[in-house]
Amino acid sequence: MILSTDGIVVSNYHVVGGAQNIRVVLNDRREFSAHVLLSDQDADLAILKLDGVTEMPHLPIRDSDTVEVGELALAIGN
Repeated sequence: MILSTDGIVVSNYHVVGGAQNIRVVLNDRREFSAHVLLSDQDADLAILKLDGVTEMPHLPIRDSDTVEVGELALAIGN
């Protein structure tokens, strides 16, 4: 998932942990080099930065304090 216009991406540690070269491919077939900013093997999370990216479409994340019981929540993975 792309979280910001400057190309911050959330992924899984098991996908990128230990990788020397990371390529992110979007559903429109554009490809970007990326590097790991943060990772947590125990939580299986990795935060990536797409190299040379500006103005990317992204998924805005809401403040969890504004979420109401019964609202739709999605978990996306592959």
